[in-house]
Amino acid sequence: AVTAMSALRVITLLVVALVSGCTTPSKRHYRAHEEEAIREAVLLERLTFRDTNRVVFVAFVDSARNRMDPSDAVIARFRAVGIPARKASESMRDDRTNVIDKASGKLGIIYYAGVLRWCSSSKVEVVEGVTCASLGGGFDEFIMQKKGGKWIVTKTKRMVTI
Repeated sequence: AVTAMSALRVITLLVVALVSGCTTPSKRHYRAHEEEAIREAVLLERLTFRDTNRVVFVAFVDSARNRMDPSDAVIARFRAVGIPARKASESMRDDRTNVIDKASGKLGIIYYAGVLRWCSSSKVEVVEGVTCASLGGGFDEFIMQKKGGKWIVTKTKRMVTI
């Protein structure tokens, strides 16, 4: 009786843990997958009008605006469509704060994008911007909504030029 009762408690505990955790991991997985797609789409759009006189670097940002490199797969997709993108970690600042390529010393520009906040499962607040020096660049914050399976800009919140 004691073993059957212990087994029943363990099974009950496992069921409760499984049921209560089911939505959270799938929601996190959905958002992580969608955020990469959003960041990539925003950067691809922005890079259509890129500065072709500078080395192009790309970065993703998280909700706290911390920059991180995109995956090798994302870089490969950019290159496959003719954008000679490199990871932002391959750049540095010179003594005048210009973004430069670590390897060649050529002037560069960092393009970045990220999801700042989820408003709902189909609506996000996004930031995208550029940096070429400490006082050179700017960013836009806007709302995107998922319509017909695609993320589209629906409202611009603010635009800042530095």
